[in-house]
Amino acid sequence: MDLGKERELVRRAQQGDDDAYRQLVEDSQRRVYSLALRYTRRHEDADEIAQETFLRAHRALGRFRGDSGFGTWVYRIAVNCCLSHRRKRGRTAEANAVEDAGEELQDQSNPSPLRQAISSQTRELVDRALDDLSPQQRLVFVMKFLQQRTIAEIAGKIGCAQGTVKKQLFRAVGRMRESLAPLLGREGN
Repeated sequence: MDLGKERELVRRAQQGDDDAYRQLVEDSQRRVYSLALRYTRRHEDADEIAQETFLRAHRALGRFRGDSGFGTWVYRIAVNCCLSHRRKRGRTAEANAVEDAGEELQDQSNPSPLRQAISSQTRELVDRALDDLSPQQRLVFVMKFLQQRTIAEIAGKIGCAQGTVKKQLFRAVGRMRESLAPLLGREGN
């Protein structure tokens, strides 16, 4: 959606036009849901987070000043909802940062039983490694390596300095390397 149309829809939505708000939601819904699903790995939780995101956005719409695009603003709300969901569920919940990373690597055209077993073990190791990351580290790791975002984009989306993103990413990669050392053939490194 072009910026002029978006601003007009925001103005109308702020004046109570539900159709305008619906159009804004439809334009950003897929990105918000995708973030939530990558973060939680559960459709039910992703639905809940997306719903909470748009509910919060609707409540705060009057305070939206337009310093950024509506999509960027909503994405930041979604990040906050993901982090809030994580705190609410605790570290023992199934919520973690990404969809099964091993599935992206697996050949989907009739894989052999050996390949399935290896993929299952890989997914389990990756899941455990991701679980060891802090919520903030997990978020920047997912955005950088699974969503292919730049440092500047991540910083803008989550509302922090690029240096903070780099520091979190550096720590996340280091922890992932440590956790995945057996998989990478680097025992003791």
